[in-house]
Amino acid sequence: MRQMDNIFSELELDALKEFINISFGRAAGELSEIMNLHVMLNVPDVAILQAGEVGSFIGGDIKDRNDYSIVEQFFIGNFKGVTFLVLPYNEGKRLMNIFSDYDDSIIESYGLDVLQQETLIEIGNIIIGACVGSFAELLKGSVSYFPPKLFKSDLRSFVPEKIISGDEGSENQLLISFKTIFKFEDNDVTGYLFLVAHSDALGWIRKSIRDFLDDYS
Repeated sequence: MRQMDNIFSELELDALKEFINISFGRAAGELSEIMNLHVMLNVPDVAILQAGEVGSFIGGDIKDRNDYSIVEQFFIGNFKGVTFLVLPYNEGKRLMNIFSDYDDSIIESYGLDVLQQETLIEIGNIIIGACVGSFAELLKGSVSYFPPKLFKSDLRSFVPEKIISGDEGSENQLLISFKTIFKFEDNDVTGYLFLVAHSDALGWIRKSIRDFLDDYS
């Protein structure tokens, strides 16, 4: 893992952390309003990683790494990368009960597993969109999203190789990563959100921060 101050100056790093705190704070407010449920987001951790370190970064804080549902969503634009929403696999039914009002006939028609998957994808889409969108907007950038995908994984073997695509990809490529824990208050549901920006976005983030600092210098 690279030291942040090797990439950003001290002033740039302070500004970056403040942008992240503000954007994720805004996202928490938007999520609470959309979901009609208080959502808490921890202050994000920020790291500069080599691509080969992403798997350990994502799994580092999670003690029990078996049977997790992961919502994966790629985004492009000035801000480019991928996000992973990680939830214990057995939380799907609990979240479905919180956010959905399916009657027995719908459950019987579509099946419990299918409805749980749809609920997780929808929740992931909302959370990811709010966090990524708030950060990009704060830095005056634009972002578009690919449809989210859901899969189940043992985090001990989870290596998000698809973060880097094409010939340019390598384990030594530098990425900027954000990690936060979210919780739905009063419902005892906790998950993890990992945002990994592509190396192409690293230069844009730094330039946007410099432009902001120049405007107020």
